[in-house]
Amino acid sequence: MIRNEKGGIERVRFLTKEGMQKIHDQSLLLLQNTGISVDHEDALKMLGDAGADVDMKTRVVKIPPDLVEKCLPLVPRKMTLGGRNPERNLVLEPGGSMRTRNCGGMTQVHVAETGEIREATLADTADVARLIDGLDDIDYMGPLYPSDVPPETVELETLATIFQNTDKNINIRALTRRNLPYLVKMAEVVAGGKEQLRERPVISLLEAPIAPLRFPDVFVDALYLSGEYNLPVEICSMPNVGATGPITLAGCLLLSNAEQLATIVVSQLAHPGTPMVWASRFAMMDMASGASGMYVEASLVNAASAQMATEQYDLICSLHGPATNSIVPDGRSVLDECIGAFVTGFVGRPAVLTGAGGLEIGLIASNVEMVISNEILGTVRRVIQGFEVDDDTLGYDAITRVGIGGNFLQDDHTFKYLRAPKFNPTFVKPQTKVGWREGGSKQMVDTAREKANRILKEHAPAPLDKDVAAGLQEIIKEARKNFGMD
Repeated sequence: MIRNEKGGIERVRFLTKEGMQKIHDQSLLLLQNTGISVDHEDALKMLGDAGADVDMKTRVVKIPPDLVEKCLPLVPRKMTLGGRNPERNLVLEPGGSMRTRNCGGMTQVHVAETGEIREATLADTADVARLIDGLDDIDYMGPLYPSDVPPETVELETLATIFQNTDKNINIRALTRRNLPYLVKMAEVVAGGKEQLRERPVISLLEAPIAPLRFPDVFVDALYLSGEYNLPVEICSMPNVGATGPITLAGCLLLSNAEQLATIVVSQLAHPGTPMVWASRFAMMDMASGASGMYVEASLVNAASAQMATEQYDLICSLHGPATNSIVPDGRSVLDECIGAFVTGFVGRPAVLTGAGGLEIGLIASNVEMVISNEILGTVRRVIQGFEVDDDTLGYDAITRVGIGGNFLQDDHTFKYLRAPKFNPTFVKPQTKVGWREGGSKQMVDTAREKANRILKEHAPAPLDKDVAAGLQEIIKEARKNFGMD
């Protein structure tokens, strides 16, 4: 364990330097000898022109090691996630402040009042965005996709609704190739133009290869567009341990590492300097049932991938931390999230820790779980900060003044630091049995539900300019017309 100069935890390591080098070396061999499948004509030609061995018939590309080594230094080591409100811009860099995001891509919701699990609606998407806007320890937002809008334009309707309900950065994924340009057009309208979007990217993209080693056309298109518009893109390599990836943690890590390096080659050849986030995600298949889920081993390999990103390559990484297999907010969901968040939060100082508010390994959104996740992430941040040790904070003079058997309640040192910034938890404050009973004998889930409902009732996000909102709807109309929907 390494600590920074102020006493905060810097990182915990699971891989040795020799282990990291072996993973890197074998990733290069894998790309050179096995290669990747690329379903994109322009990318195939580009890779061939750059010196890769390209089979146009099979679409298999074998990438030489020197091409990987050439592209790695081109990835920015610092980037900004822009907010609709510039005061909510987020700077990402290795070893910098940890940022947080909810679990994106969900399509169902858990209704706390009834216990019902149902398909999400556009109103649910608005509620989640407004809730995240009002939570201090979730910095930006991934989408909740509704079922009550046409599937052809669901990403566009989702993005427009989120823009209306938060001024934080929005991390979005195109579910179809043809919607990608429209998502970027919408971001241009909000930012004020193409150049303004390049300077302050109000959206970031998430895209993924298909494990093992397949690059679909929508993935490559996202890499091209992110480079053209300077949009940060999270590369979400997701081998499932024992299914779409090897059954050993080390083997799954090797596969993901190779996919990340290959993605860097494609992206940096297309647009050198494209801002990229190393965002490997791992789940594990239960060989007895065939179900996939989060186990502590998945957190370990997630953490090890972050170590590769930050120590081996000095790159910005995003980790899936507070994830749970639980179907409802309960003790199990809290335990799962705490294990994941603390294991991954202290490895390589991840630039981003994601996964807040998701149940059933990211299939179900829950406002109650979002509030619980917010506190878990805030706790991780507080532990990482540590505390400062100097002549004043040590309080030697205060201890001398109070002496043996006294108390510090009225000492000047206490008044000086009483209102110093500190983490203010909702769920783990001290309480007495009498106070707990008088307050209604509430469980954590009850308190979290009340807090979520209070934010949704009282919090008003910064309004979206009416002309901008109208511009977003015009883009959706244009898309519907071009898709033959009107």
